[in-house]
Amino acid sequence: MDHSVSPSPVAKLPKPPKETGNFVSKAHDMIENCSALHPEIASWNDVGDTVLIHSPTQLEQHYLPQYFQHNKFPSFVRQLNLYGFK
Repeated sequence: MDHSVSPSPVAKLPKPPKETGNFVSKAHDMIENCSALHPEIASWNDVGDTVLIHSPTQLEQHYLPQYFQHNKFPSFVRQLNLYGFK
């Protein structure tokens, strides 16, 4: 993975309402938005069934804090694993 990507500045997205989302739906929404706006950070594979994280550092800085109460990529991966994602 190329961790040296310097994407254009990321616009601050509104936080999803806490009462409407669980982890999986928030993660899906985050990847959807990131894929549409900054595919150099994270995107879906061509089939659309696998998430590709191209820049964990940029994801931590710009997206994780907007959707979750943390900005740690390893914590995000751990939560994905708890829900059965590999």
